[in-house]
Amino acid sequence: MRRKHERPPEDRWAIRDEKYEQGLLSKYYEFKGWNMDGIPTREKLESLDLGYVADDCLALNCGIPSYRTTHEQMREVYGPKILGLARAIRATLEREAA
Repeated sequence: MRRKHERPPEDRWAIRDEKYEQGLLSKYYEFKGWNMDGIPTREKLESLDLGYVADDCLALNCGIPSYRTTHEQMREVYGPKILGLARAIRATLEREAA
C-alpha cells in the first residue's frame, strides 16, 4: 500500500480537509518509523533486528487499504493474489538461476 491509497472511507467525514488528513498521515508514518511512502525505514527495521532485510525489502500493494478489508477478503481474495505473485517471482528466479 502506498500513501496515495491511505484515505479514510468517504462516509466518515462530512467535510474533507486534504491538508489536515495528509498532516495526520505524516505524523502517523513518523510514529510508526515509516518513510513518507509508508515503507519501514532502515532504522525501524534495525530496531526490530531486521536490518539484514533493509536492502532487499519489497512492498506489495493489493490495491485497497488494509483497514477497508475484512478477514475473509484477505483470506479469499488478496491472500491468493499475493501467493500467486510470490510463486511467479520464485519461478522467475529459478529460471534465471538455471
